Amino acid sequence: MKKDENAMNVFKKIYDRVKQYGDKTHLVDEDTAFQLHSRNFINRHSISNVDYLREIGKGLYLDLCRYDHSCRPNAIYSCNGTVAKLRALHDNVDLENVETTHYTYIELPPCKIQRRHMLKETWYFECHCERCDDPEDNWLTAVICPVCIAKTEFRKTIKLHGQEAYFNSETLEIVCDRCHTTLDREYIFMALDGMRTIRRTIEGAEDVSQDPVELLKIFQGALLSYERILPMSNAYFCQLIAAMIPLIARVQMTKRERLVASLDLHFKCEPFVRYVYRYAHPSKAMHFLQMGQLHLELHNDKDAARYLIEAHRIMDYLFGSDHFLSKQTKGFMDHALSSLMQFQRSFVNVLEKAPEAKKALEEKLMTKDEKKALKDAEKNKKKRNNKKNKKNASNGASTKQSVDDDLGDLPELIADM
Repeated sequence: MKKDENAMNVFKKIYDRVKQYGDKTHLVDEDTAFQLHSRNFINRHSISNVDYLREIGKGLYLDLCRYDHSCRPNAIYSCNGTVAKLRALHDNVDLENVETTHYTYIELPPCKIQRRHMLKETWYFECHCERCDDPEDNWLTAVICPVCIAKTEFRKTIKLHGQEAYFNSETLEIVCDRCHTTLDREYIFMALDGMRTIRRTIEGAEDVSQDPVELLKIFQGALLSYERILPMSNAYFCQLIAAMIPLIARVQMTKRERLVASLDLHFKCEPFVRYVYRYAHPSKAMHFLQMGQLHLELHNDKDAARYLIEAHRIMDYLFGSDHFLSKQTKGFMDHALSSLMQFQRSFVNVLEKAPEAKKALEEKLMTKDEKKALKDAEKNKKKRNNKKNKKNASNGASTKQSVDDDLGDLPELIADM
């Protein structure tokens, strides 16, 4: 921290204020004050509101200070007022083991370069956690091959970072393994500048305007500028899309248009969310909860149930069945399942009243082998009926007897099928 000019200026301002307005009898010397300040600054934790969506303060928790950071955490801490609780994200986590249990000090969506910068700036270390050393994480700064998309509209993604990105580690050439084109430096610089521009656009948008329509126009402009350069795996591009989601609710449009637009943005971010938030992470559950609610309002009960079941599993595992988020998610899940079951019952009733439609649907759902078996069985049944009808006609049998004979042949019919 002593090498950080900005941090030292902040400390000196604080200490000068303490000397000016504090109790002189309890004032410690500057070196001691700096030791206390730096330990507090590095080890303090964010305290969130009850929804885990907004920071409302800072707290110093000595137990949590024992655990190291990871950009791929297997635990999280949550706050209930000033009480912080460490929670495992899956069953194989031993919370008592500080060597194997890790939570994150920062947000998880940023790419490796951003994350390391944030950690270096505040905690003064370079992260080499499992995720930061994983070559797969370099897809978060990937670009689209300009030749592939220009010639065939194929969005081939190419890494820009990591040793595996270079075709030649000496010349640092980056080559598309699909069209074998070498990316020129101008295109690489343009893509990198695009990522920086998106970051600045998101960070400075509210300084430009508070109007949601104006903000959406700004974000859409950036989206259109880079949608053929940056893929959906790119962290900057996904963060731009995510920044548009809360604005949709504040824009004048019909309810259905708002729901469809919001769901489309959620859907585009889903693969990125699944990659960034591993295991039973609450941020993943919140994303699925929102998708389930949107599907529910659009009467897509099947999709709503699928997302809400996944969200509820995470909430229930992480917080327990009595937590308000678990109860809220369960309420939406039960509603989706109830609507789905009601639809299925109504659908079955309609089919029962329309046997031809039921038969057509069953045939549509059958495999080729099942259709062939049914066709052969119907031929055999027709032959047997013809024989029986001839026999019954000669014996003067009634129509009722013919129906009874058909029912008696059911085991044989099933065997043929």
